[in-house]
Amino acid sequence: MKIASMEYKNGISNLLNSKFDENEVVVKKYENFEDIILEDDLSEFDLILVDMTHTRCIELIQYIKQTTNIPVIYLTDRYKKSPYEAKIDDKDFVIHSYSRDEFVKFTLKKVEEINNSKIISFGFCSIEVDNGIFRIGNDILNLTKSEISLCTILIKKNEQACFKRNYCKRNGKNGN
Repeated sequence: MKIASMEYKNGISNLLNSKFDENEVVVKKYENFEDIILEDDLSEFDLILVDMTHTRCIELIQYIKQTTNIPVIYLTDRYKKSPYEAKIDDKDFVIHSYSRDEFVKFTLKKVEEINNSKIISFGFCSIEVDNGIFRIGNDILNLTKSEISLCTILIKKNEQACFKRNYCKRNGKNGN
Protein backbone atom coordinates (compact mmCIF):
# COMPACT_ATOMS: atom_id res chain seq x y z
CA MET A 1 0.00 0.00 0.00
CA LYS A 2 1.22 3.49 -0.81
CA ILE A 3 0.29 6.60 1.17
CA ALA A 4 0.83 10.29 0.40
CA SER A 5 1.20 12.44 3.51
CA MET A 6 0.90 16.22 3.22
CA GLU A 7 2.15 17.42 6.58
CA TYR A 8 3.79 20.47 8.03
CA LYS A 9 4.52 19.32 11.57
CA ASN A 10 2.53 16.14 12.00
CA GLY A 11 5.10 13.36 11.87
CA ILE A 12 2.44 10.78 10.92
CA SER A 13 4.69 9.53 8.12
CA ASN A 14 7.40 8.65 10.66
CA LEU A 15 4.84 6.84 12.84
CA LEU A 16 3.50 4.80 9.91
CA ASN A 17 6.98 3.97 8.64
CA SER A 18 7.95 2.68 12.10
CA LYS A 19 4.70 0.74 12.66
CA PHE A 20 4.48 -1.10 9.31
CA ASP A 21 6.95 -3.13 7.31
CA GLU A 22 8.26 -1.22 4.28
CA ASN A 23 7.09 -4.07 2.04
CA GLU A 24 3.51 -3.54 3.28
CA VAL A 25 3.20 0.24 3.63
CA VAL A 26 5.19 3.01 1.96
CA VAL A 27 4.60 6.62 3.00
CA LYS A 28 5.69 9.45 0.73
CA LYS A 29 5.92 12.68 2.68
CA TYR A 30 5.13 16.02 1.03
CA GLU A 31 6.02 19.27 2.77
CA ASN A 32 4.81 21.69 0.09
CA PHE A 33 1.26 22.04 -1.19
CA GLU A 34 2.53 22.51 -4.75
CA ASP A 35 4.51 19.26 -4.71
CA ILE A 36 1.45 17.09 -4.18
CA ILE A 37 -0.66 19.10 -6.66
CA LEU A 38 2.05 18.72 -9.31
CA GLU A 39 2.45 14.97 -8.71
CA ASP A 40 2.15 13.21 -12.08
CA ASP A 41 -0.17 10.46 -10.93
CA LEU A 42 -1.93 10.55 -7.56
CA SER A 43 -3.77 7.33 -8.46
CA GLU A 44 -0.68 5.39 -7.35
CA PHE A 45 -1.69 6.17 -3.74
CA ASP A 46 -4.22 4.19 -1.70
CA LEU A 47 -4.68 6.88 0.95
CA ILE A 48 -3.84 10.57 1.38
CA LEU A 49 -3.24 12.17 4.77
CA VAL A 50 -3.53 15.94 5.20
CA ASP A 51 -2.41 18.03 8.17
CA MET A 52 -1.85 21.64 7.17
CA THR A 53 -3.37 25.09 7.54
CA HIS A 54 -7.14 25.10 7.24
CA THR A 55 -7.54 27.05 3.97
CA ARG A 56 -4.86 25.09 2.13
CA CYS A 57 -6.24 21.85 3.55
CA ILE A 58 -9.69 22.54 2.08
CA GLU A 59 -8.17 23.52 -1.28
CA LEU A 60 -6.12 20.32 -1.41
CA ILE A 61 -9.05 18.09 -0.45
CA GLN A 62 -11.26 19.76 -3.05
CA TYR A 63 -8.57 19.14 -5.70
CA ILE A 64 -8.11 15.49 -4.64
CA LYS A 65 -11.86 14.86 -4.60
CA GLN A 66 -12.27 16.34 -8.10
CA THR A 67 -9.39 14.37 -9.62
CA THR A 68 -9.34 11.01 -7.78
CA ASN A 69 -11.33 8.54 -5.70
CA ILE A 70 -8.61 8.21 -3.07
CA PRO A 71 -9.76 8.40 0.58
CA VAL A 72 -8.42 11.35 2.58
CA ILE A 73 -7.96 11.64 6.33
CA TYR A 74 -7.39 15.11 7.68
CA LEU A 75 -6.98 16.80 11.01
CA THR A 76 -9.38 19.64 11.75
CA ASP A 77 -10.95 21.35 14.71
CA ARG A 78 -13.11 23.63 12.58
CA TYR A 79 -15.44 21.13 10.94
CA LYS A 80 -18.53 21.98 12.99
CA LYS A 81 -18.11 25.70 12.30
CA SER A 82 -17.50 25.60 8.55
CA PRO A 83 -20.46 25.09 6.17
CA TYR A 84 -18.06 24.75 3.22
CA GLU A 85 -16.21 21.96 4.94
CA ALA A 86 -19.50 20.20 5.67
CA LYS A 87 -20.23 20.22 1.91
CA ILE A 88 -17.17 18.10 1.14
CA ASP A 89 -18.04 15.54 3.81
CA ASP A 90 -18.14 12.10 2.25
CA LYS A 91 -17.60 9.24 4.70
CA ASP A 92 -16.00 7.01 2.07
CA PHE A 93 -13.75 9.80 0.88
CA VAL A 94 -13.04 12.25 3.71
CA ILE A 95 -12.55 11.14 7.30
CA HIS A 96 -12.56 14.01 9.80
CA SER A 97 -10.54 13.92 12.99
CA TYR A 98 -10.74 16.54 15.71
CA SER A 99 -7.61 15.77 17.73
CA ARG A 100 -4.11 14.49 17.04
CA ASP A 101 -4.91 11.22 18.87
CA GLU A 102 -8.04 10.73 16.79
CA PHE A 103 -6.08 11.52 13.60
CA VAL A 104 -3.51 8.85 14.46
CA LYS A 105 -6.23 6.33 15.43
CA PHE A 106 -8.25 6.89 12.21
CA THR A 107 -5.09 6.76 10.12
CA LEU A 108 -3.89 3.47 11.60
CA LYS A 109 -7.37 1.96 11.28
CA LYS A 110 -7.72 3.01 7.63
CA VAL A 111 -4.21 1.79 6.77
CA GLU A 112 -4.99 -1.61 8.32
CA GLU A 113 -8.34 -1.75 6.50
CA ILE A 114 -6.88 -0.90 3.10
CA ASN A 115 -3.81 -3.06 3.64
CA ASN A 116 -5.96 -6.09 4.53
CA SER A 117 -8.47 -5.65 1.70
CA LYS A 118 -8.23 -8.05 -1.18
CA ILE A 119 -7.34 -5.94 -4.18
CA ILE A 120 -6.17 -7.55 -7.37
CA SER A 121 -4.29 -5.04 -9.46
CA PHE A 122 -3.95 -5.52 -13.18
CA GLY A 123 -2.11 -2.37 -14.22
CA PHE A 124 -4.74 0.21 -15.11
CA CYS A 125 -7.52 -2.01 -13.71
CA SER A 126 -8.08 -3.31 -10.18
CA ILE A 127 -10.69 -5.40 -8.41
CA GLU A 128 -11.59 -4.99 -4.74
CA VAL A 129 -12.67 -8.55 -4.07
CA ASP A 130 -14.39 -7.89 -0.73
CA ASN A 131 -16.85 -5.29 -2.02
CA GLY A 132 -17.07 -6.05 -5.74
CA ILE A 133 -15.66 -2.80 -7.05
CA PHE A 134 -13.92 -3.00 -10.40
CA ARG A 135 -11.89 0.10 -11.25
CA ILE A 136 -10.68 1.11 -14.66
CA GLY A 137 -8.50 4.12 -13.93
CA ASN A 138 -10.72 6.33 -11.76
CA ASP A 139 -13.97 4.89 -13.15
CA ILE A 140 -15.83 2.37 -10.99
CA LEU A 141 -18.02 -0.47 -12.26
CA ASN A 142 -20.22 -2.11 -9.62
CA LEU A 143 -20.34 -5.84 -10.23
CA THR A 144 -22.49 -8.63 -8.84
CA LYS A 145 -20.82 -11.36 -6.77
CA SER A 146 -20.83 -13.75 -9.73
CA GLU A 147 -19.37 -11.10 -12.04
CA ILE A 148 -16.60 -10.27 -9.56
CA SER A 149 -15.83 -14.00 -9.17
CA LEU A 150 -15.58 -14.43 -12.92
CA CYS A 151 -13.39 -11.34 -13.35
CA THR A 152 -11.13 -12.49 -10.52
CA ILE A 153 -10.69 -15.92 -12.13
CA LEU A 154 -10.04 -14.45 -15.56
CA ILE A 155 -7.48 -11.95 -14.31
CA LYS A 156 -5.66 -14.48 -12.12
CA LYS A 157 -5.60 -17.27 -14.71
CA ASN A 158 -5.17 -15.50 -18.01
CA GLU A 159 -2.62 -13.07 -19.30
CA GLN A 160 -4.29 -12.73 -22.68
CA ALA A 161 -7.80 -12.32 -24.08
CA CYS A 162 -10.08 -15.24 -23.27
CA PHE A 163 -13.13 -16.42 -25.18
CA LYS A 164 -15.97 -18.19 -23.37
CA ARG A 165 -15.69 -21.40 -25.36
CA ASN A 166 -11.91 -21.63 -24.79
CA TYR A 167 -12.26 -20.91 -21.08
CA CYS A 168 -15.05 -23.47 -20.67
CA LYS A 169 -13.15 -26.04 -22.72
CA ARG A 170 -10.04 -25.63 -20.55
CA ASN A 171 -12.11 -25.96 -17.39
CA GLY A 172 -14.05 -29.05 -18.52
CA LYS A 173 -17.37 -27.41 -19.33
CA ASN A 174 -19.34 -27.28 -22.54
CA GLY A 175 -18.28 -24.11 -24.38
CA ASN A 176 -21.59 -23.58 -26.21
